[in-house]
Amino acid sequence: MKTIARSILLLWLISPMAYAQDFSRILQSIESHSLRLESARQEADAQKAESRQESALEELSLGFNYLWGKDGIGNRKDFSVSQTFDFPNVMALKHKMVREMQRVCDLQYLSERQRVLLAAHKLCIQVVYCNAMMEHLNEDLEETEEMAKAYETLFNKG
Repeated sequence: MKTIARSILLLWLISPMAYAQDFSRILQSIESHSLRLESARQEADAQKAESRQESALEELSLGFNYLWGKDGIGNRKDFSVSQTFDFPNVMALKHKMVREMQRVCDLQYLSERQRVLLAAHKLCIQVVYCNAMMEHLNEDLEETEEMAKAYETLFNKG
């Protein structure tokens, strides 16, 4: 009967209901202090900024020309300002591509977050299991020591 009670206790300690609340605090702490997640967030932000930069208009091009002329014609001075831009449908497709790239960056971050939290969750489960096994083995040790003392007293009595 005692072994059945221990087995039930062990299963209860390992069950998801038993550790969900305690592990949530641990996982939140890991999420807020994880350098891997922080670097993944910064990388995602950098990739988003880079994708936004791709859809921006190109910079203005300024020009100045001074043309020497013959006598009587005179010299000519030209100022020019130019900027290239894409056709509206190409620009719309670029903006759509930027949105999708940003979505991909967010999903990559979430994937890394899940990977880190899953590893932490597995470690928490192992800790709970090891603690339960240690408690079980300590009880067995106590029972064995009591039995050894009992046999020793019986042996001494003859």
